[in-house]
Amino acid sequence: MAKLGYKWYPKDWKTDEKVFSMRLELRGFYRELIDFAYENDNFFIINEKYWTRTLGITKTKLRILLSQLCAIKVLEVTGEMWHIPSVEKRMVFIRSGSLGGKGRGKGKDEGSPKPNDNQKKGKGKGNNKGNSKMSELIKNSNVLNCYYECIKFFPDHLVPTIGNPLMNWLDTIEKLNRIDKIPFGKIIEIVKLTREDAFWSKNFLSIPKLRKKDSSGVKYVVVFNEKFKSKTKNYSPMDLILQTVKNIEVNDG
Repeated sequence: MAKLGYKWYPKDWKTDEKVFSMRLELRGFYRELIDFAYENDNFFIINEKYWTRTLGITKTKLRILLSQLCAIKVLEVTGEMWHIPSVEKRMVFIRSGSLGGKGRGKGKDEGSPKPNDNQKKGKGKGNNKGNSKMSELIKNSNVLNCYYECIKFFPDHLVPTIGNPLMNWLDTIEKLNRIDKIPFGKIIEIVKLTREDAFWSKNFLSIPKLRKKDSSGVKYVVVFNEKFKSKTKNYSPMDLILQTVKNIEVNDG
C-alpha cells in the first residue's frame, strides 16, 4: 500500500485521557508509532535495532515503552505483528476505498478486522482486572522510577518488559513501599548490594523474591538488609523528603 497522508486533530490528541496520562518520552514514541503504522498498513514488526537507534535508548527501555503502551491498550500485538487500534478504524475505510481514490470497492468493510475465536466466545474478560492493575502500577511514577533503577543491576535476559512478569516486579516494588514501609531508595540500595554480592547474584534473579520468605519465615528483603547492613545507609526523614522532591523533579523535567 502506498504511503498516505492523514488528517491530524491537535485538540483530540491533547484532550485524549490516555495520551494525557503518558510521560513525554512515552508520548513522543507513541506519536512516532502512529506515523509508522499509517506507512505500513497498520500491521508491522518492531525492529529493535531501528527503534533503539532512532530513539537513542537501550533494548530494555524500548521493551518497557512498548509494554506501557500495551498496558493502556493504545498498542496491540499478535504474534510478531503490531498494530494501533485507533489507526485501524481509519485504515478500514482507506482499504475499502470509502475515502475516495482507488480501492477494493465502495463502502465495503473488507479491511475490518474479524473477531477471533476468543472474542466470539466472550473470552478474555478475566484480563480486565490484570490490565487495570498494570495500568495503575505504570502510572505510579515512584514505582516506575524505582523499577528503572533496579533493573540496572540485572542482565537484560532476566528483566521482564511485558505481561504478568513485568506486573509482578512492579507490584512487588509497590508493596515493599506501601505495605512493608521500605523507602524506594532503600529498595534500590538493597537490590544493588545483593546483586553485586558474589554468592547472592546467582541466587537473587528477580525482584519478587524480596517479598518471599526463607526457610525461617523471614522475607528475603529483611535477610538481605541484615546481611549488608554495614554497607547500607540509614534514611532519615529529611532523606525521604529530598528523595520525594527528586522524584517530582525528574517526572516534571
